[in-house]
Amino acid sequence: MAAATLTRDSFHMFPNQETPSSSPVLSAEAHADLQRYGEKSARLLEWSRVWLEPAMPRIRALWENFNAADPRLHEIVAFSNELSDFKWIIDSRCMPEAVQKQLDERAESAVREVNAYWNAYYDYMEECEPRAIDLSDPSVVSAVKAWFKQMRICFDSMLAMFGASAFVEMQRRLGFAEGWFDLDGERYWRIILTGLVRYLQNGEKSEWPSTAAQTIDGGSVRYQLSIDFVTLVMPPERYRIDLDCVMDPVTLGGVVGSETYEAYYDKKLSEQERTQIFAQNLTIAIYHAIRCDGVEDSRSRDMMGVQAVSTFLDFWSLLPKAGKNV
Repeated sequence: MAAATLTRDSFHMFPNQETPSSSPVLSAEAHADLQRYGEKSARLLEWSRVWLEPAMPRIRALWENFNAADPRLHEIVAFSNELSDFKWIIDSRCMPEAVQKQLDERAESAVREVNAYWNAYYDYMEECEPRAIDLSDPSVVSAVKAWFKQMRICFDSMLAMFGASAFVEMQRRLGFAEGWFDLDGERYWRIILTGLVRYLQNGEKSEWPSTAAQTIDGGSVRYQLSIDFVTLVMPPERYRIDLDCVMDPVTLGGVVGSETYEAYYDKKLSEQERTQIFAQNLTIAIYHAIRCDGVEDSRSRDMMGVQAVSTFLDFWSLLPKAGKNV
């Protein structure tokens, strides 16, 4: 895969157009699209043919033949940032419905290939074994409650939300399918506390993603790319849960956490609102994380939930804390 050279400005021209004022040489398909749909639609359809579609098998090869010694992070991040810019251009243009649908479907297929890469990356570079933590230890309980207070979340109110009937009702409000409700709210609460304790023990910083994935320039596109295709943080009666394109718990936690931060970083929230948002969005992250494909052992599934929680917390911690204007 070539080094990243495409930007939003690139997509304002045809693929073989050197400058906005120069005349492009149009393919037969582009010429037909130009006559049928107009210049903007023709240009983006041509980009999808000559750039996006040929990239798909190259991305697929990266995850089907994943090499832990050379994971090709720079290549996947560069392509992901280009794809994110392409999606931004698609969304900012008024095009015929058929063209919009076609471009969205092609872009979403590419996102699924990218997320399949991150799933392979997780399997080789980020998966880890559970670690026993005594959640009843007084020092652990004290640290957890202090963090809740600092973040203006009511510990007792949130605990009550994971009681049997309250937990089912929360899932109903979130739009989960009736036949797929989880009944074990205590399990979710335990996963949340375990993820929080590991986060605190690591200096209030998630242990995931891997160091290489955290430090690479532009690496946050791992989350942003999926956010372009899902809507997570909305009032309870308007939730739409669509995370099927995200395949690993680290990306899941980052997607939900990043979207939560973007939705609420400048909002004035009461303690009750913060508690509800915190509980609901962690439930979304855990619900999907423990259902990631290929995992049978319940302890491993719980650990995937812990990783999603920990990654989520990196974003939640950016919200204004107690004592500051919110």
